[in-house]
Amino acid sequence: MRAGSLRHIIELQSPTRVPLDPVNDTGAMKTVWTTVSTIYAAIQPQKGVENSVMGVSQGEQVSIFTIRYTKDISRLYRIKFGDRYYSINSIINIDERDRLGMTIHATEISAPPDTTQGGYARAKGETIG
Repeated sequence: MRAGSLRHIIELQSPTRVPLDPVNDTGAMKTVWTTVSTIYAAIQPQKGVENSVMGVSQGEQVSIFTIRYTKDISRLYRIKFGDRYYSINSIINIDERDRLGMTIHATEISAPPDTTQGGYARAKGETIG
């Protein structure tokens, strides 16, 4: 991997569940996103898909992010690039060699997801412990 190709700065963000109202302790939870690391990446937009759900047109952009190898990443994380957010679909360790780099397939989220009551993690069918 050539260092010159890693020209974009991205943030890897980790979700944490916290009480929505810690003073009144209603039991409602929200997800707070914390930047775990800021790294350089190459970004390759792959495809855009337009579909309609209940008469509302929705677009979906899939991109591949190439980064240096790190063991500190999870599919539960999200990527922040500028003012755009991406949900991670898969993380591939190139040649399983722990040093050649990683490719991350991710789908752009149109806006930061609603983070109350399980928000984004629940929509993906995953739970945050």
